[in-house]
Amino acid sequence: MARKARNRRRGRVLLLVLTALALRAVGLWVAGHPATSAVAGSLLACTVLSGLLVRWKLRRRTRHRQLMQAAEAGRYRTMDPAEFENALAFLCVRDGCRAVYVTGRSGDLGADVIGYSPDGAKVVLQAKRYATTNKVTSPDLQRFGGTCFTVHRADIAAVVTTSTFTKAARDYALLAGIRLVDATAFTAWATRTGPPPWHRATRARCRTSERPRFTPRNVGRRARHLPPAHRGRRPPRRLSQLTPRGPGER
Repeated sequence: MARKARNRRRGRVLLLVLTALALRAVGLWVAGHPATSAVAGSLLACTVLSGLLVRWKLRRRTRHRQLMQAAEAGRYRTMDPAEFENALAFLCVRDGCRAVYVTGRSGDLGADVIGYSPDGAKVVLQAKRYATTNKVTSPDLQRFGGTCFTVHRADIAAVVTTSTFTKAARDYALLAGIRLVDATAFTAWATRTGPPPWHRATRARCRTSERPRFTPRNVGRRARHLPPAHRGRRPPRRLSQLTPRGPGER
């Protein structure tokens, strides 16, 4: 900590020295070229004013978008679960999905909204209308991940929430190929300032060909998800390879 503080102080001192030298050089040049310096000063002033104006407009636009998204998120949190599912279905239809319907019944095996994206992919959404203090956990995603691909035959599976996800839930979604749409991404989608869950920009693909694979770069990072007997080996391609087998079994 002390070394970092000393380095920061040295950096500030060096910056002040360089700034003083630059100002001195500019002063000498202006004293020797009064006519040119007047024109240059005018151009510099116009450039600085234009930059400040652009920065002010960008900050104002960003602030307006944040306020609009916060108000939109609050509106969706006040809905009951059925209204929230219908709102998701409306957003899907609005952005070009076809054959969209809400399951709207108990025992739906995790699928709340089902439809087909504009490019024909089957989209299965699970709605989680949670308060900001209630995060979506890994067991919630595991229950959905066990049915979205095998039972519902989803091409794109996503969990949409008005809250956030725990780290364990994000890790599981990355391995299972489930897309996560938290409150920020959802309000951006609802206000047309962000992509829908089936867009390529959304993280964590769910098609089999697009699911995260073990590569030389991420095999070390994901080795902790494997049983201890398989750490340090080539990652298994099938779940059956995780089960110990006898000498005569295949």
